[in-house]
Amino acid sequence: MSTSRACRLLLAMSSVLLSGTLTCGLGSRTTGTITAPGLGAARTYPDGRSARGGPVGVSTPAPSTEAPAADRWGILARVAVPKMAVGVAVDPHRQRVFVAGEETISGIPTTIYTLAAATGRLLTETGTGESPSVATLVVNERAGQVLTISGEGHVAVLDATTGALLHSISLGGVHAFARAVAVDARTGVVVAIGADIAGSPGAEQDRVCFLDTRRGRVLRSLPVALTGMEQLLVDSQTRRIIVAGDAPSRTGQAAGGRVLVLDEATGRLLRTVSVGPGWFYGLAADDARGHIFVVNSQTPAPLQIVGVVNPPGSVTMLDSRSGALLHRETVGQVPAAIAVDEATAHAFVANALSDTVSVLDTRRGTVVTTVAVGPAPRAVAVDSRAGHVFVAASACPPTYHACFLGASDRASAISEVDSHTGVLLRTLPIAPRPVAVAVDADAHRAYIASMGGRVISLSGAGHPRRGGGPAAESSPSGRLTILDTTR
Repeated sequence: MSTSRACRLLLAMSSVLLSGTLTCGLGSRTTGTITAPGLGAARTYPDGRSARGGPVGVSTPAPSTEAPAADRWGILARVAVPKMAVGVAVDPHRQRVFVAGEETISGIPTTIYTLAAATGRLLTETGTGESPSVATLVVNERAGQVLTISGEGHVAVLDATTGALLHSISLGGVHAFARAVAVDARTGVVVAIGADIAGSPGAEQDRVCFLDTRRGRVLRSLPVALTGMEQLLVDSQTRRIIVAGDAPSRTGQAAGGRVLVLDEATGRLLRTVSVGPGWFYGLAADDARGHIFVVNSQTPAPLQIVGVVNPPGSVTMLDSRSGALLHRETVGQVPAAIAVDEATAHAFVANALSDTVSVLDTRRGTVVTTVAVGPAPRAVAVDSRAGHVFVAASACPPTYHACFLGASDRASAISEVDSHTGVLLRTLPIAPRPVAVAVDADAHRAYIASMGGRVISLSGAGHPRRGGGPAAESSPSGRLTILDTTR
């Protein structure tokens, strides 16, 4: 059983589900037909203030047109958002950063906050519909759009400049579930995966849907021999679509992990690769070497408990054009995220229950070093120009809704690692429960989304050569931290 599927089953216990079959819809729900409160039109804050007149956005005054100066730790701004921040993405071209905010798992609509990338000033907030799943944010720079998935079985399309909701594209019927969306940065092709969660065990039919996000419709859909598809990657270099999920099973249990390689132009299945039993937490590509990396955990979501010994995870390296399996490498417990730095030929895998990052050689797929970082790392991003890797240590298991359950007795942190050597450079306390990181390498800024909550002080935090560190934070709401990646 995949991680997000376990979360969905918990939600299903409180509702009556009817059986159904997924069919990718050919229509869209646009802003003109929205009836749900809080969904559709963007609320604008030209002066960075909320509708009630209270301050929303940067917690301390900052210039509206100039980037604030960094403090001695490289922190440029701390931005408060009303809801828990559960996802982040940045559009370097339009200088916008997008934060996904959620209230609880009770079905309150997700809000996408659009902020000025340089200052963190809140520009708009837009409701996009119920999203009890992982908050995915993907920027389509070619089309000037930002995409997110909804638990109602939709892909929401927002204007990347204004934050306005343009379309909400249906991927199926009443019980459809949108699982992931990805964009080919070169061609602008948009692909999503979805399934019906109301069917009997083994009866789910997952599909890959090709979307027209300008008109808000599904162009075509392809059934695939997978269930529980959780990870999706479009490789711009080879124009291949990579999908990771579970092999079909009549019992409802995972029958083994599979990776499908499809041709982007035709949708034709090129190869099916068996990668053993497991639960998938990430896909990444090294275009310079022509390799795809698949992150696989052997620990199901209910057993991801801090302090319990779990079997090690693995990273499988594939040829990005043919899909051939080239190498499989053992990493730490419950690998939760991966990022690739093509400049150094390194991949960085955050091992959530080992409190480590495995550094892999992307030419061979082997581990070259392992570095200890903050507690329960679950997100990682690279500034290849600065040569730094940023790891969000959330102090809670990588199962998405586990972080909703309350504060941890361990402090959250951001660990900064040298991308050339794998050496830990410094560790900074951060707003509680950071779950997502995005980097603008051109501007040398990292954006860290934190869910908020109580935090325990991090002993000995700070730069190892300078000593000390900023005070640990407690935040009742979400928080976006903007960090200078060159410090």
